[in-house]
Amino acid sequence: MINIFHIISSLGIGGAQSMACELYLAIDKYYHQYPQKFIYTSKAGADQAFIFSYGVECKFAKNNNWIIKKINKSENPVVIYHKLASSNYSLLESIRKHTNAKIIAINHTLYHSPGWSRFKKLDRFIAVSKHMSKKMKKWYPNLNILCIRNGVNQFRYENIKPVSVNKKKIILTGRVNRICGWKFSQNWIKFCTDVKLPVKMIHQYIGSGLNGRNSRVKIKKGARNRVEMLGSISNFKQKVSIMKSWQVMLYETNRDEGISMAILESLACGVPVLISNNYGNKEVVKPGINGYVFKNYNHAREILTDLINNPKKLKELKITTKQHFKDNLDAKYMADSYVKIIREITGEKKEVIKVNPIKEKPVIIKEKKIEIVKTKKDKNKFTIITSSYNKAKNLRDWADSIMIQNYRPLEVVISNDCSTDSTREIVKGLKPEFKKKGIEFKFVDNPERLYCGGSYYNIINYITGSYTGVLDADDMLEDGAVEYVMNLYKKNPDIYWIYSQFLWCNEKMERGRKGLNSCPPKGQSLLSLGKRGTHGIGSGWRTFSYKIERPDKLFDRKLYCAVDKNFGYRIEEQGPGLYTDKKLYIHRGHPIGSKDSVSSTKDAMEMWKRVIKKAENRRKKYKKKIYPIRKEK
Repeated sequence: MINIFHIISSLGIGGAQSMACELYLAIDKYYHQYPQKFIYTSKAGADQAFIFSYGVECKFAKNNNWIIKKINKSENPVVIYHKLASSNYSLLESIRKHTNAKIIAINHTLYHSPGWSRFKKLDRFIAVSKHMSKKMKKWYPNLNILCIRNGVNQFRYENIKPVSVNKKKIILTGRVNRICGWKFSQNWIKFCTDVKLPVKMIHQYIGSGLNGRNSRVKIKKGARNRVEMLGSISNFKQKVSIMKSWQVMLYETNRDEGISMAILESLACGVPVLISNNYGNKEVVKPGINGYVFKNYNHAREILTDLINNPKKLKELKITTKQHFKDNLDAKYMADSYVKIIREITGEKKEVIKVNPIKEKPVIIKEKKIEIVKTKKDKNKFTIITSSYNKAKNLRDWADSIMIQNYRPLEVVISNDCSTDSTREIVKGLKPEFKKKGIEFKFVDNPERLYCGGSYYNIINYITGSYTGVLDADDMLEDGAVEYVMNLYKKNPDIYWIYSQFLWCNEKMERGRKGLNSCPPKGQSLLSLGKRGTHGIGSGWRTFSYKIERPDKLFDRKLYCAVDKNFGYRIEEQGPGLYTDKKLYIHRGHPIGSKDSVSSTKDAMEMWKRVIKKAENRRKKYKKKIYPIRKEK
């Protein structure tokens, strides 16, 4: 298996750091079978809040030997080195000398580093724009240079709401960049304060610079327009909220560069850009589609005036900006290109399994953790959550087993994970039946496949009950199951979660034997059982209460099987549990080797082993407290 190591020297706020995180997240989403590690080599200037807001776990390398050891412990390693203007190749020389890793270097800055001409052992050297590629081929004629444009993951922007701003009689613009000689000029500030437009312009400038340069920015008082210097913003969500409120992003650079991540972020937000006539930024701007390129300040004024006087044109420009980004600039295309190279240099022949992107109800990043949308919870309501992929033939049994439950208030949230059968039509047809039974019903139609773990993860946002139970689309509940488990919660107020035994049936739901769930012996855990090959928690009913603070942690978006095992190993880290040997859940078994028998495959067993290993490492690293599980008396 290929293991990818991202290595960068600095973790300060910058385009290279943003791109490194975006690439990590894109590979994680679309090619999740490739394990990744993100390593930085210097603590100088590191902005932890910035990195936390991307949700990427970064490890600090004490020295080169530490990195070498990590690489040598992994199978088929590939190093993606993120080169800054100040980076040298000494670390890569050590990696090449002491490991068998393949090395890809990404040149983030349009800057000639003469010393790199002497390092001829890169498997690929990546330019992030076509213009940069031409320059690099002249600077480094002996290196294998390719062009892969930068990208950002649009799905991360979708559910972030813009800052509320009263835009009557103004045009709100902005830009994002570090204040430095390369990108900043006092003439730009003067243009923004003095330009004559049909309405007043407010220009918000996000970014700070070195040596207090931003403190010397001169803004004329009493000017026609207003420039707001917002300084550095570390939090991704906060920055995007501000950017989404802009009507147009304005961007000037004093010389050519790679491709600005800030411009890509603006386009991902659906905010068109008006940029100076410089390479390689103008490679991604299509005039009249996602923005314009201005030749000089007077030309910029003419474009802004036209957009202000034609609000319909600006509105249409925003629509085409977002669609163009989705079709051409999303990070999924960047990930495709890098994975293609990785496969080439490693000689991997096996077809890569791609995971389609989330286009709706994406995760919302809030610093390091994932923020689950807060919905008002009914303290007595029980929510049943289900993910279905091509289970149309089983949905009648599934629905009937819920409708016979007597407990109310009851809610059902079912996700259709891009089924190719009649799942969508059947689920929509069931809504009136649930309503007639007094059961709240929500249908989540994933626009593209999220697979089992990702689909359940996404459903968390729709839950309004204080108690939740997982019911797979081809399984059923026993009569009275909800009422029984709710009584257990009331009798055991200290309990955070409850799981049950199950009845194992054949594909036709002909009743068979008792299931394999069990309560761990005193002093042991579900993970202890799993390490011995014992299920412990599997195909039975898994439920949890409002006391579980991070329900999103219960579902790993990367998993397409072993989702139940991961649930058990995660939830016993969040609070005390209760096991009931009563068979509340009816599991539909499928013949081994059939397309529906996912859990019986070799891949599924390997996935379970990886889930166990990940849980062991997590508990060791973070010294996780494991809460006890007791058996119902």
